[in-house]
Amino acid sequence: MKTKFTTKTSLKNIMAIAAAGLLSLGGLSAKADFLDIDLTGWQAWEGYGDHGDTLNSGVLLSFAPGTAITGYDFINLSFTANSPSWRSDLVLSVNNLNYEDGYMDFEPSLLNSAGTFGPASGSWIVGDQAAGAPFTVSADGVLWITVYDLFADGASPDEIITSGTLRINYTPTPVPEPTTATLVGLGLLGLGFWRKNMRR
Repeated sequence: MKTKFTTKTSLKNIMAIAAAGLLSLGGLSAKADFLDIDLTGWQAWEGYGDHGDTLNSGVLLSFAPGTAITGYDFINLSFTANSPSWRSDLVLSVNNLNYEDGYMDFEPSLLNSAGTFGPASGSWIVGDQAAGAPFTVSADGVLWITVYDLFADGASPDEIITSGTLRINYTPTPVPEPTTATLVGLGLLGLGFWRKNMRR
């Protein structure tokens, strides 16, 4: 036995469905986010090396291709530079696997002597001279986060990080908002459903 829908009931249901759909579609825009990396215990032994070809500490991260890297923070960073290395030799690096894009290389200390740095915190925005040009994550989605020593003076290691966090600020790949044509199509579909039920 078929159930007959009244105009009032079916129209009300369609309006509720449409409202729920529009609310869910409205939440598709990308929001800024961050990823924290604990640097405690990381060591710099030599100059920059590709992943798998270096003694320096590092980690591979996977992002969605097209993710925009917007800035970096180091938080409560402390490290020791062993003589003859200088504190200014330590470099924090964010690059792709082959160092082709030069995403970011940053020296947290300007002190030209061995010894202890920090704890200290700081921020830099992509686009600043220190942090490199603005960029989005390449097609493979992989970033190589590492530390290295500018001159690799032969200490064992040159620098060791005793505490600190590297924060990578990013905006995920944006999800396209629904087009007008899509919304009109949904409206027509709802109208057709309503008319069909009216005939029952």
